[in-house]
Amino acid sequence: MEDDVNEGLEWRVWFGGDVQGLDSILPDIVCLHSLKGKEAKEASNPVMKDIQWTSFENAKKLVKKGIASGPEDFWLFAGYAGWGPKQL
Repeated sequence: MEDDVNEGLEWRVWFGGDVQGLDSILPDIVCLHSLKGKEAKEASNPVMKDIQWTSFENAKKLVKKGIASGPEDFWLFAGYAGWGPKQL
């Protein structure tokens, strides 16, 4: 996926189910990372020891500010599978 904040960078996105993937109007992209700096932690939410999640917008900003070295510091995921009551 091309970066609209950091010219010339491309991000690898891992796809899940067919709900809110990149083909939807407002795709939900989750970014996981293990950056340790204060500003990275302030822009993120803890998931488990040493793993945090942030938005794609925040990830691009962290790269722009030099807090992250580039897309390689993140795992991006889009899409998920979901079921309603009695669907399974």
